[in-house]
Amino acid sequence: MKMLSRHIILTLLLISFSTLFSVGQSKIKSKKSYSYSKLSTRKNVAQLLQDANARKTKDPERALDIIKEALAMSISSENHYNQAKCYVLIGEINESIQEWDLAIENFDLAEAQLILIGKGYTNTEEYSRLLIGRGNAYAELEKYITAERNYGLVPKTKGNEKNKIDALLASALILKNEKNNTKAKNLLGEAKLLSKRASDYRLNDIQEIESDSLSITYSWGSNPGQEGNITSNDSLISNGQYSNTSNQISEYSQEKLDRSDYYIENNNPEQALEELQQAEKFVKEKGSTEDKIKVLENKAEFFNKLGEKEKELETYRQLDSLRVEGSDFKARKNVILKKQKSITSLSKDIELEEKTYEIAEKEERIKRQTLRNQRLVINTLLIVLLLVLIGAYFIYKNAKASKIANQLLALKSLRSQMNPHFIFNALNSVNSYIAKNDERAANKFLADFSKLMRLVLDNSHEDFITLETEREILALYLKLEHHRFRDKFEYSFDIDENINLETIGIPPMLVQPYIENAIWHGLRYKKEMGELKVAIQESTNNIIISIIDNGIGRNASLQEKTTHQKQHNSLGLKNIEQRLLLINKVYKLHYKTTVTDLNENGTGTKVEIMIPKKR
Repeated sequence: MKMLSRHIILTLLLISFSTLFSVGQSKIKSKKSYSYSKLSTRKNVAQLLQDANARKTKDPERALDIIKEALAMSISSENHYNQAKCYVLIGEINESIQEWDLAIENFDLAEAQLILIGKGYTNTEEYSRLLIGRGNAYAELEKYITAERNYGLVPKTKGNEKNKIDALLASALILKNEKNNTKAKNLLGEAKLLSKRASDYRLNDIQEIESDSLSITYSWGSNPGQEGNITSNDSLISNGQYSNTSNQISEYSQEKLDRSDYYIENNNPEQALEELQQAEKFVKEKGSTEDKIKVLENKAEFFNKLGEKEKELETYRQLDSLRVEGSDFKARKNVILKKQKSITSLSKDIELEEKTYEIAEKEERIKRQTLRNQRLVINTLLIVLLLVLIGAYFIYKNAKASKIANQLLALKSLRSQMNPHFIFNALNSVNSYIAKNDERAANKFLADFSKLMRLVLDNSHEDFITLETEREILALYLKLEHHRFRDKFEYSFDIDENINLETIGIPPMLVQPYIENAIWHGLRYKKEMGELKVAIQESTNNIIISIIDNGIGRNASLQEKTTHQKQHNSLGLKNIEQRLLLINKVYKLHYKTTVTDLNENGTGTKVEIMIPKKR
């Protein structure tokens, strides 16, 4: 607990310092005022627009920044044509992120600027581009009549012939789907002639439209549940931008997925996989992220049904990657829309530039103040938490100290109980001499007894005494008990010469109760002369004190005892056990006692007390 508390406190300190450092290092970049009266002169508007046009697909965010600068310069110089170019680029960027309403709005702004330059605006490249872009947007919104009307104006302009071919094909596709085949056929004929003249061969696109590319019919056979003849004219929608409507693509891919489900239900996995692969190939080039995710989900489910776990796992990896890509697309889209908002109100931004700057500075100050407040709150909480942990640590420490003190008090109480117990037994011996009128023996016994009492009482307040002092106490005690029961036993006291008794500690009165127990309950009931051996020997980590007697044994002794003796002996041994348990807990030692029968017939007893060398 102590080490854990230290580690927690150290960790909190480190967190506190790291928080202070990180917050201190956080700086908000100042928003620089964008002065439109001092625009960059390194590039003119034409160069900026050329740069933006090159970046609009791969880096639309940067393209919008460049367009914003070009538009500001165009507004400042009142150049309507360059403004129209800017709005056309913005509309095309809106197309790339599928913001069709915004695209139409910007194409309308571009047309309004072109109208302001007077006659001849319809012959510009920008006019044909905005017509195609606006037609695409209306087609995506399923406003096909309006879309076809925009496409129809392109061939009448003097724009480049690629735009005209795209417009003719887009119009023909719409008319074909609207079942106006005659007019569609005429437009396709014009597209063929123009394609040959411009060396821009688009025969594949034309043939796909002529083949009624979006017409898919099914004939499932007469019997339910059985596959019939499937007839389908499912040529892919042409690669031209004019036919990439999201609804058409979604419908086409969904039809493929439905056919795949049908083949799976009719146990035709090869054909089902082919339909899935066709749908995947189609949406990979033309479909939205949602279409791609839907196809991959169906593909993963297909592999799951076939039990092909590796292919299923690989498909889910592709699906995860695509979802990340979709998230990135949404994030980019949000950035683009945010940038576009500032471009939409650019004319107002020029007038309100200073006010915007002041608001930005105010926001910056608020953010700094918020960070300072957050830092203050975090540091306050860390300090409070640190104080709570420190308080908890000291409470635990005091509780632990109190527990140890209580255990020492209990140990002292148990030790003090041993002295009356010993004195009572010794006085019983004196009483026996007096009863026999053996005054001389009683006096001699009292003399030795007084020496023993002095040793016991002098060391009774100590938790540990030296093994040499314990030996003296035991020697006197054995002498007294042998004097009383000299006709019952002989004893020996063997000590290993290699043991330095002065360096070994032992709790006082630890061995004496076992010797007393051997004499009073083992040897005194023996009919012939008994033998008691006390030995002190050394092992690797312990000092072993052995008390060995050849008395009547524990079981026989239990039968000979009176009720009072049984209770008395039980309390004495229990006292020893409790003392050793407390000593081991308080001092983190490993005192241990074992009691075994010496012989197989139950006679004789051996007690071993293991005393740690170090404490």
